[in-house]
Amino acid sequence: QKESDPPHLIYVPERPLNLDRFYEDVENAYKKYGWVHIVCGEGIVYEDGSPVSATGSTAMKDKFNNIEFGSTSGNSAARVLHKLATDRLKVRGEFQITESLQMCGADRASEIDRKEAFMAGVQAVKLAAAYPKSGVNKVMVTLERKPGKTYKCGTGTIALSEPSKHIKPLPKNFLNERGNHVTEEFLRYLRPMVGKIPVYPDLKAKNI
Repeated sequence: QKESDPPHLIYVPERPLNLDRFYEDVENAYKKYGWVHIVCGEGIVYEDGSPVSATGSTAMKDKFNNIEFGSTSGNSAARVLHKLATDRLKVRGEFQITESLQMCGADRASEIDRKEAFMAGVQAVKLAAAYPKSGVNKVMVTLERKPGKTYKCGTGTIALSEPSKHIKPLPKNFLNERGNHVTEEFLRYLRPMVGKIPVYPDLKAKNI
């Protein structure tokens, strides 16, 4: 709702992390707001292509030859950025890995998330019940956003072998030129799926 609302900086795998720009971003945000809140994808990489979450040659790969990130790789990009930022600013900080909460906490899901998850499950059961007569096998259910200004979503299918082979990058117009935040185009795309955002109290410090 306000410019000072977190996150102040967002880093994604589609834009390699330049340390000089990162330090500048962190210092500018800290100077402007008095604190800095950073969100990062665990798949972020340095400009030489090496994962931020890996140390040296410790990057692990799955059976599809995709690099594993986050705690699976033995480290976390969030932890690395936390150390880089706090060392640079000479302040204390904290980092959190929120992926587990998203996957197992029903209260962390938006209403549209729950509806679409149920819709995908219903379609999966229908496909399973129709087999083998339908001949449809070795597929997964997809959620497909329909074109138009009003948000509508349906289901489709894709071969199980496809998602593991291909990575769909975030479109360039969803990231700002600096590569440290999203654009208004991304927010317009995202808002219908997020739904109503909780409003939290805005506490202001008062000198006594």
